[in-house]
Amino acid sequence: TATVSNSDIREFSSYGVDYEAGAGGLISGNTIDNVDDVGQGIRLHNTVAVTVDANVVSNTQHGVVVAGSSSPVVVSGNTLQDNSNGIHVSGTADPQVTGNTIINNGYGVRVDAVYSNATPAPVVTGNDIYGNTSYDYYAERFGTAVNETITLDATGNWWGTTDPLAIAVAIYDFRDNGTYSPFVDYSGFLAGSGGSVVPGNQLAGVLGTNTTLAAGTTTTVLGTVRVPAGVTLTLEAGAQLQFVGGTRLWVDGTLLVNGTQVSPVVFTSLDTVSPARGDWVGIYVTASSTGTVIDHAQIRWATRGVEVTGATTATVSNSDIREFSSYGVDYEAGAGGLISGNTI
Repeated sequence: TATVSNSDIREFSSYGVDYEAGAGGLISGNTIDNVDDVGQGIRLHNTVAVTVDANVVSNTQHGVVVAGSSSPVVVSGNTLQDNSNGIHVSGTADPQVTGNTIINNGYGVRVDAVYSNATPAPVVTGNDIYGNTSYDYYAERFGTAVNETITLDATGNWWGTTDPLAIAVAIYDFRDNGTYSPFVDYSGFLAGSGGSVVPGNQLAGVLGTNTTLAAGTTTTVLGTVRVPAGVTLTLEAGAQLQFVGGTRLWVDGTLLVNGTQVSPVVFTSLDTVSPARGDWVGIYVTASSTGTVIDHAQIRWATRGVEVTGATTATVSNSDIREFSSYGVDYEAGAGGLISGNTI
């Protein structure tokens, strides 16, 4: 172990501070600055316990790199600004990233699995992450199909705004690339730097357990929600889901929509000012789904209101489906079931 503290480190060609191959210790209170975004400010590669605390890192290619099997790592209270990448996480690293200011970089937080089955899993919470020119959070190059099972924790941060539509645009995840990017859960976002959580019900990512959305509640769908095989999502009469652009409700398990004529379940765009056809993708029911029933729903502003694909059956009944850009109801590729009593 070693401590590097309260030092001024500049004009390096590769690394300002480099811990690797089982090293551990403390990196604290340093100023690390390089001209023209060259080199890596702090690099941790296959380390043991390291705390990176209260440093100011700027003008590097990567402000902080946590790579390989580095764990446990805490990155807290740092200012990472004016770098190409604020913090870059790869391999199987799982750093706790909290209380940092990550601003004015090209990419704020970048998580990269390098097209492998590696699953970097940073927990990014309680930070200020905004004003990064490309993306505030960018998750990429996870293994195909592996990406569909992973939700990265980016909850409880201040993103420079409380508008979920604006936050979503600055986060690159499954919504942008369903082949190689995982889900990023940015729910519980803050009202300001160090502020309280913006109130409201929010959903994103892979559901881990059976979930019921109560009658009369409104839930903002921040990112694609996946209901995995063996899990049931139940929506009671009068529940409403409002979807951020480009997201969908993806059902590998079971979806039960229990609306009534008086209190239908509503699926619609989060954009209530100027909604457009195709704002969100729609309800997507896959071949592994069983027992899905959508009854007395209102579905608005989707690309496809309900899509059922593969060797499964589903029921869509007594529902009102409007303002879609492609199909109201689409059964294909071996799907079967019942489509009855709808207004489309």
